[in-house]
Amino acid sequence: MKVAIYDIIHIEQVLPLIRLVNYLHLQALFFTNENFRDDIANYTESDSANVRFYYKAPLEKEISFINNAARIVKNEHCDIFILNSIDSKHLVWYRILNNIPHTVFINTLHEINNLFLNAVIYKLKPMLRQWGKKLFIKKTDAFIVNTEALKINLESRGLTRKKVWLIPQAIFYPGQISFPSKDKRLTVVIPGSIDGRRRDYRFALDVYRYMMAEKMDLPLLIIAGGPFGTYGKQLLKEVEELNSRGGDIIYFDNNVPETEFNRIINESHLLWSPQMLDTSINDGIPEIYGETKNSGNIHVALKFARPMLIPAALKTALMEQKSVLRYSDLNSCAAILQRLMNNPDELNYLHAEALTESAEFSMQAAAEKFNSMLEYYKIKS
Repeated sequence: MKVAIYDIIHIEQVLPLIRLVNYLHLQALFFTNENFRDDIANYTESDSANVRFYYKAPLEKEISFINNAARIVKNEHCDIFILNSIDSKHLVWYRILNNIPHTVFINTLHEINNLFLNAVIYKLKPMLRQWGKKLFIKKTDAFIVNTEALKINLESRGLTRKKVWLIPQAIFYPGQISFPSKDKRLTVVIPGSIDGRRRDYRFALDVYRYMMAEKMDLPLLIIAGGPFGTYGKQLLKEVEELNSRGGDIIYFDNNVPETEFNRIINESHLLWSPQMLDTSINDGIPEIYGETKNSGNIHVALKFARPMLIPAALKTALMEQKSVLRYSDLNSCAAILQRLMNNPDELNYLHAEALTESAEFSMQAAAEKFNSMLEYYKIKS
């Protein structure tokens, strides 16, 4: 089979998909972002004769790139076209996909409500977006989700009768991870852009302030993502103020390159995701992290076999993850961090649990799921 994949947004999802198609020796076409070129070259067998890449230049209009992708997919007679990160321009996609009649279209869902629920906005553009989504849903042949919780949510609400495939976003490579010594000072990383719609960074800083005020031992805290908008820039000013009073927080003014990001995670003991549970990113449509919307940090933890610190109500990629520590409020969060500072042996126990959990997300396990999807449509065709 020949597979085409479109994603110009999520490099952390493009890379495992490239590795999957190489592992399965598939013919594949990737339509992705020029900004990802170096990461793709560094982390994949990008010289594979079976895989071709088409990059959207920084100044190229997305609609132009979409049109070009559709033309190539049609001319190449691709069997399956995976639209991996389509959070807008649904009407454009609907019109284009109508012109590729013999290809199976599978949309990866990152936000269930954004696609299936209507925004209560009586303005022309949001109404056109809603109309485009309805048409897009009709044209799409199936959906991919990355966690069991999203699959359950989608199917239990009866939002679609179409096939829903569970393909993990994280792929665990045992040979590419390391874990710091328990003798090293506790190193905690908050991954991802500093975006208040996604994570509650102010809560994280409040925990840090509390620990400083109570004269607790402080972990090394790394915020591994660039600032987003006014919220992100203001938060970095608060970080600078904390550091001026004896804090030890490392931060970045821009997005962190993938190679640097991977190094930071490998040198950390613990990932901390002060996740916003309820959020709204598109047209005021509500989403619930872990239930209707993916939390990318969960997949980072699985990929690198890291213990994780998260809000008590957040659902993860597994029904039970013994490597996950949960807090209910500021005091309980600070207490967990203090406990880990005083009991470094617990870190090794948590990492051992994380290794066991991450083994469920091996390349072989992911490839079996992906191949089952391909075989289904091979039989159907």
